[in-house]
Amino acid sequence: MMNREEFERALRLLYVWQYKDGTSFTCNLYSLFMKADENNRSKLANAFPCEYMAWQTWYHSEDPEKMFERYGIGNFEKKGAEDGKEDSLLR
Repeated sequence: MMNREEFERALRLLYVWQYKDGTSFTCNLYSLFMKADENNRSKLANAFPCEYMAWQTWYHSEDPEKMFERYGIGNFEKKGAEDGKEDSLLR
């Protein structure tokens, strides 16, 4: 079972993937969720449930920016993130 901290970390990485052109394994995983057919997406979801839940939350949201804001994600430039680096977003 995932905890809130793991879910929010997955959401922050999803934000990096969507808006900062992230290249980490998890960012590439989000690209796979987008490209996979239903059968393969199900396999990915079983292997990476937290990341899949974050992706599902984002994918089915009416307004992704508001969804990120609800979790306090998206205003990292104001908090001193340097050059959009993934590490600074995951603190």
